[in-house]
Amino acid sequence: MTKPEVTAILENKAVISAYQSLTNQTRSYLNTSEQQLLKKAFHFGANAHRKQFRKSGEPYITHPLTVATIL
Repeated sequence: MTKPEVTAILENKAVISAYQSLTNQTRSYLNTSEQQLLKKAFHFGANAHRKQFRKSGEPYITHPLTVATIL
């Protein structure tokens, strides 16, 4: 992923909100190393879906983040 693509995805308000919801919910039961693994998985997913967007225009990565929060 190029630097501009990373910045655009990671600074997107919907992505930030979805990721914060997930980390807030999992903080109570994930230890520090598991939280780091979650962050690594988020970056991997953001890279994998960097060129995909929902009909609303939001980056696709918001969908798996929201689903993970629900589950």
